[in-house]
Amino acid sequence: MRLSSVKIILCLISLIGLLSLAACVRLEQGCTDLNALNYNPDAFKDDGSCVYVIDTPQLYDFYRYWESSVDISQERLQLLLMNDFRSSLYQLGQAGATYDSTALWSLFYDGSPDFSPLINGDLPLLQSDYNELSSTNNSLSLLDNVDSSVDAIISNYIEIILSRISSGSIGTNTVYISDEGIDMAQHIYSLQLATIAYLNAANELNNLSTYSSSISSNENYSAQENALDRAFAYMGPAIGALNLTDENIASLNSFEDTDQDGFIDLSKEWNCSFFPLAAARDISDNSGSTEANTNFTDDLLQAFINTRTAITNQNDTLTEQGIGRLQSLTQQIIAANTLHFSNRLYNALNSSTIDLNESIAAWQELSVYVGMFNYNSESLFTEASIYQEAVGYTLPDFTSTAFDKATYLTELQNLKSALQSAYDFTQAQVDGF
Repeated sequence: MRLSSVKIILCLISLIGLLSLAACVRLEQGCTDLNALNYNPDAFKDDGSCVYVIDTPQLYDFYRYWESSVDISQERLQLLLMNDFRSSLYQLGQAGATYDSTALWSLFYDGSPDFSPLINGDLPLLQSDYNELSSTNNSLSLLDNVDSSVDAIISNYIEIILSRISSGSIGTNTVYISDEGIDMAQHIYSLQLATIAYLNAANELNNLSTYSSSISSNENYSAQENALDRAFAYMGPAIGALNLTDENIASLNSFEDTDQDGFIDLSKEWNCSFFPLAAARDISDNSGSTEANTNFTDDLLQAFINTRTAITNQNDTLTEQGIGRLQSLTQQIIAANTLHFSNRLYNALNSSTIDLNESIAAWQELSVYVGMFNYNSESLFTEASIYQEAVGYTLPDFTSTAFDKATYLTELQNLKSALQSAYDFTQAQVDGF
């Protein structure tokens, strides 16, 4: 009889346990539709909370299945490598510098060095090394081969720098300044900006409509969403850049600990590539006597956010409008910077005594920016090749008696007029940039 009582008690305990477990399972509710943006794989019962359309967010921060659907680590890695390779070359010119061949050339050839990047400034990075940004090998030497002429220039510069190191020039800026006066560290960076960042951004935007809008079976984003994310990364805005001023974005250390966690998250808090240059044009255009009120930074970031929202919501009309807006803005930013360096070079040459250092610095940037238009198959500036030849594929000898300054200045004025016509800039903008 006692045994029966024990059995009854055990059965009751088991029953209570099962009921409690059932109660727990019933509490696990959520969206169970795989097609919904907030699908919850742990939900046992659908609670009617499924979301299929999102409102436009304040940040370039998108989620699906409760995880970020923005994957730009590989692109950020490439831009970080470019930045740190330039910084490393500049460090070779500082007094007391030493040459660490493994550390320096791993930036260019390996693509996955195991030391902390130089971008960190006063705050540590959220990522301790490049490998945490991307597990793929993205060496700059592989990424540079899209243009054989650019590849040849960079290879020649590297040979010169190695020769300078061997001859004992380390510790002075002669290690990265060419015999003609070109800043090879900056020129390498600008050439990579053209052939890696701009070329890829333009290609992704131009081909965006050809990508599938269906969600990949092993990812939480579509190919079309990811293509736009890559273009966003290559143009360089931080995810939260709308909260920053142009002065902050354009600063030498173009990052800010926006979430105040004591770290710099390179995917969210670092403004790189063309975005700081866009901010610089906004500042220069709006601080002179001919204010034109450009706002490239906010306009570009908002256009990316709006277009990504439209793609996520599968709104074909708004997606098409967004693509057109982004194609226009990215070209305008390249054109504005081309005008900026045209103005700098014109002003440096247009005096009784040529400012040689400024002329060389402006020319090396202008020569790159004029050539960038050739990397965009949808470029509105169809005369780029003509003016690239006029500006010079190699540095002109500005001090030579054979240099025809009057003709060269006329060509610069013609270049500015052609850009103004192609991109509908006002005269105030042309002068302000």
